[in-house]
Amino acid sequence: MILLWRGLEFNRVAEIRITAHVENWIDDTDVILIKDNDRPAIALQLPARLSEGNGTVTNIGTVQLSGIATSNVLVTLSSSAPSQLQVPPEIIVPAGKINAPFDVTVVDDVLINGPRTISITASAPGFSSSGAVVVVIDDETPPLAYQPSPADRATNVPITTKLSWLAGFGELLINGGFETGDFTAWKLSNIDFGSFIINNGKVDPEGPENPVAPYEGQFSIVTSQGGSGTHLLFQDVLIPPDAKAVRLSWVDKIRNYGTAFVPFTQEFASKSAI
Repeated sequence: MILLWRGLEFNRVAEIRITAHVENWIDDTDVILIKDNDRPAIALQLPARLSEGNGTVTNIGTVQLSGIATSNVLVTLSSSAPSQLQVPPEIIVPAGKINAPFDVTVVDDVLINGPRTISITASAPGFSSSGAVVVVIDDETPPLAYQPSPADRATNVPITTKLSWLAGFGELLINGGFETGDFTAWKLSNIDFGSFIINNGKVDPEGPENPVAPYEGQFSIVTSQGGSGTHLLFQDVLIPPDAKAVRLSWVDKIRNYGTAFVPFTQEFASKSAI
């Protein structure tokens, strides 16, 4: 029986020697040449967007081969707008490797020229070439207005409704400091004991903790854990597509009056997810 298998290496011809043997008979041998069927190709991986404010981003791009080469592969990179987005002219994928990272530099100019789509290409002798596009966000162009209210194609909207948009900069959280005095725009999920409470500086939580004034403004939130439970407070935020950067900031204070603390069972976490 002859078994053939497909590997990751290409540009190889394997010589397989088959010998037939029967006791007291003369052996016979034949050779089979197995040619590789992997097509040499290059794939280019780059982020969809970069900002002028990013400068040089280390190892953000990747050249990937369709298989493992038995010798070094010299890949040529080029940018359709090198004055705005720069890549190394050449990069080597070492023998025995399938990919190699490279740096990308975004040039920060003083022009108000909006987002630009720039093409990056990769090629190497004997390989099919590849390309990718990167949208460069201009840090001089004012961000676009987004998320109209009422929403696009809304129906049954009163004629007296005031049409508005979010500006694309500034505070993206609605009621981020709880200054409405309630949980407007926030969502809560409480399991078992306890909950979040709007605090105006006079809330006296259960236990030895005394009332605490808000860190700033008129309101904050507090919760006291009088028993086992899980409490989540969250809000979905739409980040504008042309945003250069988004910063999440908060202030928290934790007091533990328990006589025992169980790691990974009792915890406080502030998280963001995209």
